[in-house]
Amino acid sequence: MTIRKILLMLFSFSAGGLPPLAARATVTYLRCEYRANPEGIGELHPRLGWILQAEAGARGVRQTAYQIIVATSPELLAQGTGDLWDTGKVNSDQMQQIVYAGRPLAARQQCWWKARVWDEAGAESPWSVPAYWSVGLLAAEDWRAQWIGLDASPPTDGTTIDDGARERLGRQPWVYADLEVSKTASLTAYVRGTLAWPGGRQLARATLVLTADQVCTITVNGRPAGAVTRWEQIAPIDVTLLLAPGENVVGLEITQRDGYQPAALGEVQLQFADGGTQIVAIDTGWKFAATADARWNERGYDDREWKPLIAPPGKRNPWNGPPQILTYWLPPAPLLRKSFSVAKPVRRATIFSTALGAYELQLNGTRVGRDYFTPGWTDFRARVQYQAYDVTAQVRRGENALGAILGDGWYASVLGYTGRRYYYGGYPRLLAQLEIDYADGTRETITSDGTWRAAWGAIRHADLMQGCEYDARLWRDGWARAGFDDSAWQPVATGLRSRDPQQTPAKFVIEAANAEPTRISDELPARTVTEPRPGAYTFDLGQNMVGWVRLKMHGRAGQKIMVRHGEMLNPNGTLYTSNLRGANATDVYYLRGGETETLEPYFTFHGFRYVEVTGL
Repeated sequence: MTIRKILLMLFSFSAGGLPPLAARATVTYLRCEYRANPEGIGELHPRLGWILQAEAGARGVRQTAYQIIVATSPELLAQGTGDLWDTGKVNSDQMQQIVYAGRPLAARQQCWWKARVWDEAGAESPWSVPAYWSVGLLAAEDWRAQWIGLDASPPTDGTTIDDGARERLGRQPWVYADLEVSKTASLTAYVRGTLAWPGGRQLARATLVLTADQVCTITVNGRPAGAVTRWEQIAPIDVTLLLAPGENVVGLEITQRDGYQPAALGEVQLQFADGGTQIVAIDTGWKFAATADARWNERGYDDREWKPLIAPPGKRNPWNGPPQILTYWLPPAPLLRKSFSVAKPVRRATIFSTALGAYELQLNGTRVGRDYFTPGWTDFRARVQYQAYDVTAQVRRGENALGAILGDGWYASVLGYTGRRYYYGGYPRLLAQLEIDYADGTRETITSDGTWRAAWGAIRHADLMQGCEYDARLWRDGWARAGFDDSAWQPVATGLRSRDPQQTPAKFVIEAANAEPTRISDELPARTVTEPRPGAYTFDLGQNMVGWVRLKMHGRAGQKIMVRHGEMLNPNGTLYTSNLRGANATDVYYLRGGETETLEPYFTFHGFRYVEVTGL
């Protein structure tokens, strides 16, 4: 072989046989409308974007051109066919807010896409990992579902306070024991008040309604009557059998641990057989002392040296914040379910869902999606956002069951500094539409409507600020599975309903969610545990956080476990909660008993570093 032939062979190889230069960057973090693989977006011209990840040690890497391919199937995308959009090579350093400009999209459209870039040296990157988006329901006509729910009325069995008491307590001032506060020690006040049972009148019922800041044990004529705390919902205490004709003494032993004065808000209600009533408010006519002997709470005790409680003008409550909210009745969260059958092979199944409130979906006993507190907070008088979930893998041949737990959320919980529930005026409602696309090209739609069934379950209440109360003894096994007997359940309520019969429900639009949902991002184990007071175990998570606590425990049936949350500790090591003002941030559980139980609250979250667990 001559030198001339060698040179010609080298020239030929260099001109046409060398592969393209490899870029020093790869395309990562593909986003559509700033979200990863979003389902059910509301944009027909969504914004696409990515970031570049440079090789280790590479410097000055930058994009000079890009190409995007969008296809109607992953197979076409893999073949490099962009039947929806192929930009070709576009000279640009733009990596964000590249607006889709391909074939017109429609509701329910599925789109697979990928991108590649060229760097400053003209080197071409490999294609990115494929990404995805789908278009949701775009018009009101796309929705065939109805709003459904189950409206709870306050109990009339004496387990909650009536509207009259709520109104009175809402106007009544708190009263305080005027003691010198201590930041390092608990402060206890002994409070006594008298009430008269008029002679000759038959007493039908006597009820004490009370909340205290913070912990209070109650006696009537020296006999134990119960205990209350500030962070629990107010419940009436029946003291009928503890009263006697003539003078009676109610004793309150109130302990404050956060460095504030002990305080109380409440009344005693006497109902007579002749239909008459007598209300005795806990007011400045009651007296207190910092110390007391064993007979302090009995009739005939000499309390002339005791001081009257005070009601400072302008002081709304111990935290001087929103109105006392524990006087509200907190309703349970209903379970809603619907059975349906699938007789043909399924190509794709999608749920479009939202709520006026908060919701969790289950399909055949398995939770749908990883989102929490959906649909989030919007001005529900103007708009509510919906979510979309691909549930193809959860639908099965034969009988299926779709279930939902409906909570209060921002729609009906105590809202911010207003101190009000039902700020938006209506009862919680669910809207759900399951669309099943079969392999034969047909579609079946399962909607929320009057055929759904409803019942109350284990969630006795779930308020964003007040916390969750969960009675595991009331859990309904298999309630969201096929074959569950719901014949004893009641029909759901349909349509929107305002709490004020004279008020028309607000008109609003339903639109696709446009932000990342709330999801679990981390799990933190407790670092230390202390017992600053007997039976109160305080766990330190090591950092301030927003979330909730998971408990794993076993105990007897009906055992009450209380979980309180706080960002700081008092100097004596107990949980500091006065900065929470009217937000109880307290979760309560009643154990099912027997086996080990894993417990988490529903539809609530807290800001905290420290957790106090009592009832163990």
